[in-house]
Amino acid sequence: MKRVAVNIEKMPPTHLLHYMSEKQYPSLNKLIDQITVDLKAAIQENASAYPFLYQVEREFIKMAALVRKQISKNVRILFPFIDNAWEEGTMDREIIQSLEIEKADLHAQHIRIEMHLATVAEMRQRLKPGIYSSPVLKTVLAELRNLERQLRLQFYIEDELLLPKFKLNCPSRTRG
Repeated sequence: MKRVAVNIEKMPPTHLLHYMSEKQYPSLNKLIDQITVDLKAAIQENASAYPFLYQVEREFIKMAALVRKQISKNVRILFPFIDNAWEEGTMDREIIQSLEIEKADLHAQHIRIEMHLATVAEMRQRLKPGIYSSPVLKTVLAELRNLERQLRLQFYIEDELLLPKFKLNCPSRTRG
């Protein structure tokens, strides 16, 4: 099956919303589910690394909860709000203020997730599987690296592409 390259930087904001909702977020949720299962298996199969893997699991669980909460909020509240305002073609001052509050909240959530992500990444780097380590441990480490890349892509799309494009391209109006 041939993969089609997607140029997210040239996507209009409404396409970015749908890309995030239909591709990026489901992929992240699936990866989080898989890591959750594989991390539990890695803990069981690698008794010597149990205390350290347990710490990784605890930090991962905290981060995963924050990611899922943000995805849920974006899909249920923020993205429909943006999509509706975009379709109307104009925004009044209250909508712009609400969007600025949501942008600040989203950025703050990214910082919280980033703190956990940095901790997990540092722990992942310290955990060097040996030649006799279980394959599931090696899989978990690769999945955690992939999750880190996926989250950084998510932050980039939301912070650098989606919300700035929306504000710049949607005309505003003031109530008179």
